Amino acid sequence: MKTTQSFNLHSLWDQFPGRGDSLREARGEALQFMHSSNFAAIGKRAAEQLDEQVWMNESHALAVKSVYDAEVTAALRQMEAAGEVYAIELSEGYLQAGGNVARHRLVEAGYRLGAVLKQIAAE
Repeated sequence: MKTTQSFNLHSLWDQFPGRGDSLREARGEALQFMHSSNFAAIGKRAAEQLDEQVWMNESHALAVKSVYDAEVTAALRQMEAAGEVYAIELSEGYLQAGGNVARHRLVEAGYRLGAVLKQIAAE
C-alpha cells in the first residue's frame, strides 16, 4: 500500500478545499456555493445552530465516520500488527467523499460566521 504523494491525514484534509487558490478563484467558488440551492439549504440550517459544542460534536462525528473510515482504520490496524508505519494509498472514493465533506463544512462555517457577525452587530 504505497502512495505517490506523502501526506498525513491532517494535511490531506486541510487541502481538500483547495490549496494555492488565488483570491479570485476562492471568491468564484464561494459565489458558486452561495448560488447553489443545495448549499444554501445546508448553510441556512447550519446558521440556526450557533452552539460551539454542537459544532465540535459534529466535527468529531465526521472524523469518526469520514476521516477514520473503514478504509483508513483497516490500514492502521495492519500497520499496528506489522509494527511499522508506511504510506497508504487512499481510494478515489475516499478522496471524493473527503472533498464533499470539506465543501459541506466550509459552507456551514461560512453561514455560521455570518450569523455570529450579525449577532455581534446587533448588540
